[in-house]
Amino acid sequence: MKFIKQKLNIVTSIITILTLIIVFAWNTTPLQAHYSVQRDERVISSATIDDDFVDDTVVIVFNIETSFQFNTFSPSDFPEVRVRSIENVNENVARMVQNQVLSEARGKTFESDRLINHETFRRVIALRLYDNCKQGVLDAVRLLEQRNDVISASPSMFGQLRTIPNDPGFNDPGFDGNRNGVAQWGLNGSYGIEAPGAWSIARGSSEVIVGIIDSGIRSTHQDLRGRVDYNLSRDFTQDNPVGHVPIDTNGHGTHIAGVIGARTNTTPATGMAGVRPVIVNSIHFTSRF
Repeated sequence: MKFIKQKLNIVTSIITILTLIIVFAWNTTPLQAHYSVQRDERVISSATIDDDFVDDTVVIVFNIETSFQFNTFSPSDFPEVRVRSIENVNENVARMVQNQVLSEARGKTFESDRLINHETFRRVIALRLYDNCKQGVLDAVRLLEQRNDVISASPSMFGQLRTIPNDPGFNDPGFDGNRNGVAQWGLNGSYGIEAPGAWSIARGSSEVIVGIIDSGIRSTHQDLRGRVDYNLSRDFTQDNPVGHVPIDTNGHGTHIAGVIGARTNTTPATGMAGVRPVIVNSIHFTSRF
């Protein structure tokens, strides 16, 4: 019996060791090995010294193999250039993809559960150089483009991401209705919501309907033509609230409707700008404010 127990202990030890080796090998295998590797097309920067870019930064996009290794980079990983610091531009996205890859490899989730497309994911980092010199940035770009793990290297370009409508109420501080020398202060200036920055990303949808409970809406207003839904509007100052042409007995409701959904970039330029190109409907509740 003693001999049999010794043999069982030896077999158990061997199985345990083999299991640890397999687990270690799986965890140290680059994660992209669990996916088909595709070849990336290199992109050569066309930036010149006359372009408007940050004078100490190079933006790098890695190929798929390096992207799916999820490495933590340090300045010593880029001996071609003098790197002061590194910014992981899409670090949160990389972490989400890594979690998805591990979850799928363990059979907990499937490709259909992905929140981010693995085929298009690439790691992006920004290298901060020691010297503030535009020519130095261009030289660094050329050196980094020669790396096998880099799809593209480029300066960090300045850009203007703002959409400015032509409405005089939005642009002219002296326009009737603007106060304290600020043009449409709710969307502009120090107290505004910085609408132009948001408009450059998305403008909203005319499929969105907003009900405005107020003093009514003057549906014939030039900035609200085509934006007021007569069928959904109601006038609760009447015995039968259905079937009335929307009116405004105070002006406040029309003002609110304009802030929310006034037409912008009209020809000729008139009125003020609305936040979104939504459809509004009047819920006429009171004429007293």
